[in-house]
Amino acid sequence: MSARALAGQRAHDRGDDWEATIRGHLASWTARGLILGWQQQAPLTRRVGPGGERVIVVDREGPVDFAAWSRGGAWMWEAKHTSSDRWPLRLLDERQARLLSSWHAPDLHRYAGVALRFRIVTGGLGQDSTWWLDWGTLGPLWWSWSSGGAARGGASLRVADVADWGGPWGWRVFGGGA
Repeated sequence: MSARALAGQRAHDRGDDWEATIRGHLASWTARGLILGWQQQAPLTRRVGPGGERVIVVDREGPVDFAAWSRGGAWMWEAKHTSSDRWPLRLLDERQARLLSSWHAPDLHRYAGVALRFRIVTGGLGQDSTWWLDWGTLGPLWWSWSSGGAARGGASLRVADVADWGGPWGWRVFGGGA
């Protein structure tokens, strides 16, 4: 396997690990009554392949990664991760941004965002920093960047940027608004 393919596989595995962590959080919070329910919006479609064989394919037009609901409203979000101290906005594609934008309506108690994990590895040790990026703040930044309107350095978010205007990832995200 080439170095590039190996790096891609590691990134994919870290994304799967972050999604598994989120599933564990959501199951625990539901069991404790902190949220009412959740589901993973897997972008998979079952189809019948050649010779009647049943196959599962990735549906590129599927919904965002997760949905959850509580007494305070309903949420939809993407789970994203980076092993850098910056998260490139290009890692959220336009289809995902459109879905988040169409869902986000705080006046209707509908919230959208990104659950972002920075996993910075130094000296063989990993340190996680997890955040909730509300679409009401992230969305305008993303749309500005996607249309070429981002300022210098505006194509990615640093941990410090996220700490300034994001909130920590945790069950409080679902407590009546992001």
